[in-house]
Amino acid sequence: MRRLLNLLILTFFLVAFPILVYSETIDVLIKGVDDGVKTNKQQDYKEAVMNAKLEAIERAGVEITSITKIVNFKTKYDKVESKAKAALLPGFQIMDMGYQSDGTYTVVLSGKVQVGKGAKDRAKNRKQAIQKEIATIEARLATIEETIDEAERQYEYGLRRAEGKYDLSWDACGKGRLKGMEDCYYRAIQTIKADKRGLKRQHDRDLAGLPEESRHLRLKLSDLKLELAQYTSDTE
Repeated sequence: MRRLLNLLILTFFLVAFPILVYSETIDVLIKGVDDGVKTNKQQDYKEAVMNAKLEAIERAGVEITSITKIVNFKTKYDKVESKAKAALLPGFQIMDMGYQSDGTYTVVLSGKVQVGKGAKDRAKNRKQAIQKEIATIEARLATIEETIDEAERQYEYGLRRAEGKYDLSWDACGKGRLKGMEDCYYRAIQTIKADKRGLKRQHDRDLAGLPEESRHLRLKLSDLKLELAQYTSDTE
């Protein structure tokens, strides 16, 4: 009878409180950003915090697809807060980083989350996905750097050619006449200026926004490496 009672109690806890059996805690350091649409500081801050808590919830092994599909901000915010209370352990901190250079409002959440069964596998899968994305970005950055370096070399070479194209010596240009020399200099200078303008236009076309793309990719790469470090500590 006692054995049966113990078995019933154990079964009850397994069914009613599975988190007690499968749960553990992991440290998290999560960057949260708003939607990028500047409204007011209070609203943008709440959006950034909600974004960070959404990722914390996902780290805990909770499916967030249904939450992310909610359009109404207040409903979504309340839902996230409710789920976060179950996942985030008390004592977590929100570091307010404010508006960034790209216009987004940013916070950093640090603390511990309670994870359930399967969260380790999901963390491992996410880690692999991050590593793959990092490799893709680094390859693209390498290509961009090569393209920019080549464009700069071509531009500098073109400038040197433009400046050295004309023989402005007295004999070659002026042919012994002062007036002829002045006219020759004027035509040469105007032609060189026109050539340089053409080179600059070609240089801009060759770059075609690559420096800006490189800047955004480096910011993304920084965020991914920060997240990867977190997932690495979670899965080791």
